[in-house]
Amino acid sequence: MGSNDVQPMDLLIETIREKVGLPSLPDSAARGALLWVLEKNPPPADGYTVSPWLLRILRKACEETRRRIGLEGPAAVENQGIDTLIAEAEPFQVAHACIAGMLTELDEEHALMLRQLELANVSPTQLAVKLSTTPNSVRVRARQARAELYQHMVVASRQR
Repeated sequence: MGSNDVQPMDLLIETIREKVGLPSLPDSAARGALLWVLEKNPPPADGYTVSPWLLRILRKACEETRRRIGLEGPAAVENQGIDTLIAEAEPFQVAHACIAGMLTELDEEHALMLRQLELANVSPTQLAVKLSTTPNSVRVRARQARAELYQHMVVASRQR
């Protein structure tokens, strides 16, 4: 799937539909739950990467979607495989595809930070050496990049 085929937020919405087990779930229901969860869960603090955070957002958005449409409680959520969302390889691919797709919307330096730290798995120390700066500077820039990504996700969730 190319980044031109599906927009990053649409990929998140499709993942919510799939994990909830309702392919015909209205876009507004999944998007509303995603926005609600995003607003309650700011970006990760230092030491955390965006992918696990994004997977937690997806898991909580699935749970919130089920709650909003009146499906059964936690047992039903577990039966749909949402509890194993973080352990699966496919959702990490979804998270990485979403992050990669949103990089074009970010400041160039922030996109570089996320591309290296999230998608290429370069450590902050290694990136500091590459950029001729300190690891602390990289951590500060990475925090700013995560904050910008978060703001972009909230705005994109509100659209449509």
